Amino acid sequence: MNLRNLAIVSNITLAIAVAILYVLHFKGQNETAMPPMVSASGSGNLVYVNIDTLLENYTLYQKKKVEFETAQKSFEADMEGKKAQLQANYDAAQSKARAGNMTEAQMQAEEEKLMQQQQQLMDYKTGVEEKMAQQNVEFNKSLYNQLNAYLREMNKTGRYQFIFGYTQEGGILLANDSLNITKYVLEGLNKKYAEEAAK
Repeated sequence: MNLRNLAIVSNITLAIAVAILYVLHFKGQNETAMPPMVSASGSGNLVYVNIDTLLENYTLYQKKKVEFETAQKSFEADMEGKKAQLQANYDAAQSKARAGNMTEAQMQAEEEKLMQQQQQLMDYKTGVEEKMAQQNVEFNKSLYNQLNAYLREMNKTGRYQFIFGYTQEGGILLANDSLNITKYVLEGLNKKYAEEAAK
């Protein structure tokens, strides 16, 4: 799975998670600066978070994105090195065989050795890709939990009944800017991340 697919999975996960989020009513006062109250058709308070903007500007997400990209590039460079070494081993065996410096048994043993090295390389590639995909899934889950917890805390007075997630390629085709609370959510998340990172 390449980095672009990981980013798409990340965006989709967040969009779905926020879109289905129903914020319960809590007691107490909220210390976070709140966006203006907006009532939709007098039936309750609906707002949205622009997920694309959130991900582009959320410090934690951007940090993790750079880490994933760095790990991906390192893995690709490592794979190229291992492939080059396998090719060099193959070329060396071919040269010996052509020069008549190997017996039939030695050629068969060398062929088996090369096949084993190729299989090990494929297993290594699969293992690293699966590990990176799992790390991405775990990060997405953690990111969703952080966003969910922050929105619940922000809305502990029950100010909003629904907080939707808006993405350019999502199911919401048009959103009124007056319902956009992304700026407030982003400021709060980045502040919280900075405080936790400073500990």
